[in-house]
Amino acid sequence: MLYQFEPENLEAEIALTLTEQLRFLRGYNAVTQGEVSDALHIDRSTYAYYEKGKTQPSLLMVAKIARLYDVTMLGKPGY
Repeated sequence: MLYQFEPENLEAEIALTLTEQLRFLRGYNAVTQGEVSDALHIDRSTYAYYEKGKTQPSLLMVAKIARLYDVTMLGKPGY
């Protein structure tokens, strides 16, 4: 099996997956960006940038988001 561990490919894939997951979780829980950002004690625009992939949340912020939505920080099996 061939693996292509090019740093730029991995970063793009993680960023895409994260933004998709953030939007999915927010929609699934029927909450607004404002409600999520209030719960996380950050500006709404900061959270919006996470969803758009313009900025990356810190590992601590990812942990807070995971706790908020009651999900793990683990990737899909095989990652």
